[in-house]
Amino acid sequence: MASALGDVLLWSLGRLLPHGGQRTARRNAWIAMSEGVARARQRQEAETALTLLPADARRKLI
Repeated sequence: MASALGDVLLWSLGRLLPHGGQRTARRNAWIAMSEGVARARQRQEAETALTLLPADARRKLI
């Protein structure tokens, strides 16, 4: 019984701990991709807003 409990504990730890950092790497990649998409959206919105401004108002911003 103690052996079975130890096996279950080892199996559980093995499932919870990231294997070779792969889970962390995937999480980091997902976060980076999400942030990149958000920055691209913000750049596009800023560019659109600037093109809608009259030329004299744009000169005051620069």
